[in-house]
Amino acid sequence: MLFRSILQKRHKQEAYQEVFIGAADAAQKAALQKVLAGNAEQEVQRLRAVLDAGPQQGGFNVEPTDWFKAISGKIDELHAIELATATQINASASELLAGSRTLLLWQLALTLLAIGLSAAVAAAVAQSVNRPLNEVIEAAAYAVEHDDFTHDVPEVGTQETARVGRMNNRLMEKFRSIIMETTRASSDIAD
Repeated sequence: MLFRSILQKRHKQEAYQEVFIGAADAAQKAALQKVLAGNAEQEVQRLRAVLDAGPQQGGFNVEPTDWFKAISGKIDELHAIELATATQINASASELLAGSRTLLLWQLALTLLAIGLSAAVAAAVAQSVNRPLNEVIEAAAYAVEHDDFTHDVPEVGTQETARVGRMNNRLMEKFRSIIMETTRASSDIAD
């Protein structure tokens, strides 16, 4: 039972190393190969061979202090690789973060520029509609206040505002026509 547990742990270690090798860059792979070719790994492999032969001979035949010393050396070397990898990951993440910040600032600037341009276009459109409509309103107000329907309204601006001016001029023409007919009819009655 204990031997099976030890074998499972060894297989997990080997699987982890394969995953690491699959994801590591060339420098990280070289560092791992250096550890795997080093004295600590050689001692671990020697003790594993003794351990593997142990159950057949009725025991493990490995001194615990020797095993602890060998595996601790290997773990320390692997930990150094882990720290170097973590440092590299942090540096890459910092570069990505800096790039993301720059991209975000550019997007923010472009968004603000688009909002500013949209506001300028909206103001220009509003002005191009508002000015001709104000002229129509002023002309109509003058006609009502002074009973003077002889002035035409400028037919300028956008299609819609020019149409409003045109329709107002037609209305004024109708008023002039009605006033002239009323005046003529009043004259005829007075004579």
